[in-house]
Amino acid sequence: KALLNAVKGDPIEPAVYLGLFLGLRRSEVVGLRWKDIDFDKKLITIQNTVVRFSTISELEKTKSRASRRTLFMPDTLKEYLEALKASQEEARAVIGRKYSEEEHVLQWPDGTSYNPSYVTHRFKKVLKANRLPEQRFHDLRHTAGSILLNDGLSIKQIQNMLGHEKSSTTLDIYSHLSTTGKHETAQAMNRLLS
Repeated sequence: KALLNAVKGDPIEPAVYLGLFLGLRRSEVVGLRWKDIDFDKKLITIQNTVVRFSTISELEKTKSRASRRTLFMPDTLKEYLEALKASQEEARAVIGRKYSEEEHVLQWPDGTSYNPSYVTHRFKKVLKANRLPEQRFHDLRHTAGSILLNDGLSIKQIQNMLGHEKSSTTLDIYSHLSTTGKHETAQAMNRLLS
């Protein structure tokens, strides 16, 4: 919540919302297009990425087959994205012909899309300026997975949301974080053996 307050009005606010609410990778956040979002059904399809090698490349594919996924939008994220789209459409009307037609969710006021490295660098600056703990943008993905695990969602549900190829990947990353699960295990052993 402190982070969401810190990015309010900042250019990377949409990236942080998508990273936290859906656990998206940076490449998925930067590659997300408006045509990938169905507001009526509250669905977001992750099928496009933007990565940086020696140049910036937009790929009509994801990291793996499992990374290509359709996610339900939480209501808060849906409302946020609807407002963002409306403000971008206002900018398009004002700028007119010079407005870029890239159609990415993360875009500058002229419609051009973000560079993936901008998200990384700006995220660090926002954290530092607001005296928040230092972390990588990718750690928002881990935060999303950890929150869900601690709230009792299954490893399979978290695997599907994060787009991991194997549930063993999800287990390796998140199983040590579940204090609730450890407590429940201890309680079960106490109940069974006492």
